Amino acid sequence: AARVIAAPLPDLSCVALPEPEYTDQDLARGRLVYVEASRGCPYRCAFCLSSLPDPVRAFPLDPFLAALDRLLARGARHVRFVDRTFNLSTRTCAAILDFFLARLRPGLHLHFELIPDRLPPAVRERLQAFPPDTVQLEVGIQTFTPDVNARVSRRQDDAKAVDNLTFLRDETQVHVHADLLFGLPGETRRGRRG
Repeated sequence: AARVIAAPLPDLSCVALPEPEYTDQDLARGRLVYVEASRGCPYRCAFCLSSLPDPVRAFPLDPFLAALDRLLARGARHVRFVDRTFNLSTRTCAAILDFFLARLRPGLHLHFELIPDRLPPAVRERLQAFPPDTVQLEVGIQTFTPDVNARVSRRQDDAKAVDNLTFLRDETQVHVHADLLFGLPGETRRGRRG
């Protein structure tokens, strides 16, 4: 019989960062470097595997930034953050964006996943400072239908999300990839069910 043995969540301050696993050859070939500053998600969207009941936990910022600095010094140019909610903590998000703004160079490409209705002024200002072809944002809208969001246990302020997307389109030079899902409960190909 199959058994599941529950284990405590690891303390991220004790987890070795995987930055040394990227070889110089990997970095010289321009491969994507996947990093995460945090694990977990505060939302419980029924359609998402990241919505497991683990709390959001962050790696200690100073060692994380030091590891990023070593990767950049070794030649990393394409950095993709796999954090599901990169902008959850304004302080951490701003610190990481500041880190990259201080190290801008030709060929640097960054990817972040953002919560659509959370873009405070400190994050907006930093995003405005990036030149074209440097930052790609994956913004998980999923749906603008309030009753569908309720069915899948997703919280979202649609007005703020639209305002943030408009800001990103009109006032920054970032590339925005907005996710919309088809087939959530209560929606059809013609729109929501009555």
